[in-house]
Amino acid sequence: PNASEERLQAVANRLVDEKLLADEKLRRYPIPGESFKPNLAMTSRDRRYKEHFHAGKWCFSEIEQRFCWSCCLNFKEESAGCESRVVNPDAWCTLWSSN
Repeated sequence: PNASEERLQAVANRLVDEKLLADEKLRRYPIPGESFKPNLAMTSRDRRYKEHFHAGKWCFSEIEQRFCWSCCLNFKEESAGCESRVVNPDAWCTLWSSN
């Protein structure tokens, strides 16, 4: 009752602008729950794994009179290995060659 004509026009104008903005948002982004944020569960997985190897070589041992690994004297050529290293397929390759 005590509101001026200008104040009523300002409130009506604000409500119309908010409605237009909401309609434009729905037009641009039709799915309400959709987010354009990256899925960190897919990009930040740890893909490191441990790789086993033999530091020596597979050769005939005169002491054992059979073939074995020179590093650990394991008699199976297909054995997992006596040493290990961590391989990270997502690591940056810092080697540089000037070919």
